[in-house]
Amino acid sequence: MEKIGRELGAASLPALMRLPEVAVVTHRSKGSIYRGVREGTFPRPVRIGGAKGRAVAWKVEAIQGWLNALKVAE
Repeated sequence: MEKIGRELGAASLPALMRLPEVAVVTHRSKGSIYRGVREGTFPRPVRIGGAKGRAVAWKVEAIQGWLNALKVAE
């Protein structure tokens, strides 16, 4: 198992954040986050927990990119 972990490397595994974490990091409400997703102004979440799973999470790199774009625009 250790050999597999070294071959894949931690960087190849996506880090995910659930909605409460995204809300804290972005200082946005749940409704504002989902409104931004619908309008295309906020990163889309990915489904977790299988094909029929209702749980979603956001890739950390997508949230970091969104935050970086805000800083550039200021």
